Amino acid sequence: MAFKVIITSPAQNDIFKALDWYESKQSGLGKRFYMDYNDVISYLKTNPELFSIKSGDFREAKIAGFPYVVIYEINIDTLIVYAVFNTYLNPNKKPGK
Repeated sequence: MAFKVIITSPAQNDIFKALDWYESKQSGLGKRFYMDYNDVISYLKTNPELFSIKSGDFREAKIAGFPYVVIYEINIDTLIVYAVFNTYLNPNKKPGK
């Protein structure tokens, strides 16, 4: 069963900020970040419980090749993405902390 995915506005902002930052550092790197992010989302649609609960009901899935995690929760048949968090930042700023 494929889960429905809802990306919250704060998570969308996180994605756009990261995409813009990487693209400003190297042409095409922002696109690669976005593709790797989409790979994680596609994987989560069919395997959302593979990643353990980190805090409250929040789970984290790492984006390969980048210092980011997708922070989400499972709600019946829906995945809700709350943030795409840069792991270089203060961990106390993560949603759910």
